[in-house]
Amino acid sequence: MKSATQWRYLPSTCNPADLLSRGCTPKQLFESRWWEGSTWLYLDRSKWPSEKKTVNEEEVVKEREK
Repeated sequence: MKSATQWRYLPSTCNPADLLSRGCTPKQLFESRWWEGSTWLYLDRSKWPSEKKTVNEEEVVKEREK
């Protein structure tokens, strides 16, 4: 597992995995970008979408231990 300092928060609008985790119809899945992945993945990492979020290392360790 990567350290929390290497994690990136990705807004739901940019994350195809959110479609399935939040539920969708078969038609929505068929027409979604889930099959190809996000277009931003083909860009240089410096152009990937991200938001600055702070991560509490202690909370990460607690979650990992569950």
